Amino acid sequence: MFALIAQSEEITNPVVTGTFGGQGGVAPALALTNIIVTVWRTAITLGGLALLIMLVIGAFEWITAGGEKGKIEQARERITQSIIGMLVLVGTVAITGFIGDRLGIPLLKPSFENNVTITPVGGTAPAPCVPGKPCAN
Repeated sequence: MFALIAQSEEITNPVVTGTFGGQGGVAPALALTNIIVTVWRTAITLGGLALLIMLVIGAFEWITAGGEKGKIEQARERITQSIIGMLVLVGTVAITGFIGDRLGIPLLKPSFENNVTITPVGGTAPAPCVPGKPCAN
């Protein structure tokens, strides 16, 4: 069974073709940078969603506590932890923006110049693009 798996064709993902290196023309260092930025943005987004959910749960627990001090304290603790989490998320974005401004690199919105030229098989390479001028396709 394992021999059949090893002899099968290469497994590819048509959704990310040409995005993360390989034959798509993106340099490996740029592909790694794109992956890191995507993972960081996803983590910040998921952290924000978790924050919202925890705040709603804490508010619901407080409302349904019925005056019991233990339940109110638990709800207050959950809301406090959510607010601390929000401060951490905002802090990471602020620090990243500050460092990016000081270095002159837009870390929150990276843009990369694609200077990679792919030569077609049996053809000639197109002229490289120059910023501010239209590219010849």
